Amino acid sequence: YQAIADEKYYSLKVTVTTITETLAQLCLTHATTFLLKKDGKVWYWGSSRRGSNAMGNNTEVALPTLNDNLNALPSGIKQIGYSGVDPHPVCAITNNGKLYTWGYNGHGGLGRGNTTNYENQGPWLVSTQSSNTFTFCHSSYYTNYALQDNGYLWSCGYNGQYVIGNGNNSQQNAFYRVNLPNVIDFHANHDIALAVTSENKVYIWGTEGNSSMGGATGTTGTPTHMTALDGKNIVKVRTGAYTGHAISSDGKMYSWGRNDTYQIPKGTTGNVTTPTEMTWFSRKNIKIVDIRASHNESALALDDQGNMYVWGTDAHGQMGSGAGGVNSGWPFLLKENIASISFGYSPCGCIDKFGQVYTWGDGAYGQQNWIHGSNSTTDITHPTSNNLSVGSSVIYDGFDRYVLGK
Repeated sequence: YQAIADEKYYSLKVTVTTITETLAQLCLTHATTFLLKKDGKVWYWGSSRRGSNAMGNNTEVALPTLNDNLNALPSGIKQIGYSGVDPHPVCAITNNGKLYTWGYNGHGGLGRGNTTNYENQGPWLVSTQSSNTFTFCHSSYYTNYALQDNGYLWSCGYNGQYVIGNGNNSQQNAFYRVNLPNVIDFHANHDIALAVTSENKVYIWGTEGNSSMGGATGTTGTPTHMTALDGKNIVKVRTGAYTGHAISSDGKMYSWGRNDTYQIPKGTTGNVTTPTEMTWFSRKNIKIVDIRASHNESALALDDQGNMYVWGTDAHGQMGSGAGGVNSGWPFLLKENIASISFGYSPCGCIDKFGQVYTWGDGAYGQQNWIHGSNSTTDITHPTSNNLSVGSSVIYDGFDRYVLGK
């Protein structure tokens, strides 16, 4: 502002232009890494086991490369499904809520009504669901899931662990609507599936093993209410291979299941039979907003201040210590100013608040190629960036012009 002698004040006119953006996402599948930038374009690198790169080929890519097939989909990609369980069929939803699948179909995980091999093809619109609108999707092992805008969850694929939710353990080669209304969040991994409803009730289904069902029930093919979490105001659920995690609206984290390699952050090994608050966080007044777990070794958590924590077993550098082979039963702060976290089977990744991308951990299938600059199977033992940004945020136009991000 400019002060004038007669005490009148004037200011230069400033125009603020907000750019419409996609929510940036780093997606680590079993072989291919996807990066969805803020401009809506998908980049990828790594190898393509069973058609996972959506390009219809088995070419290994060393550097981030535009994914022509995904970028050609009508209205553009909104979100790509993945989990830490080594997913083989992959799914994505577009900005207009349509569901696409690609990759391995040996158990019907593409939802095409058969188990035909389509690995040499790109993404396919799930025709049986083409009239529905989806808000979120998820890939897990040999199964795919998608949440409809009316609050119903759909699933298809391998069902040996009862994770489809249809009441049996037979594979499902077309998408099945799980009989559970008002779902607001869900997650699935090797042995269990979790969902939380708008009433903040948590439901579980799948196979009992190593306390994976959290005491709610034994093996079951239909959603079962986890009464132990009632009154906790749960808003988000996550899974490991045999572990479950629930996050409350006030940032508390409750965990249960297998804990032979410090998968659960309680300081010691030993399975956790029922949902138990992870008090290491609450004692320090740390409020958790997300958690991502690997298949069966380690996990990442993100708090409301952008601090990223890690715990577990360091088989492939997932602990990010830089040394490798460091195990921890308690969480430790790994990196600050983080916006989102990601965990594949053994590789890890994050995007910081400035849009910079980092990955570390397993490199067996080229997931770390973009850091090495060439095809490589070498693990990365600490969060590493190769100056890759997810894109701009806001442009200010006025007396001066500032561009934030790259």
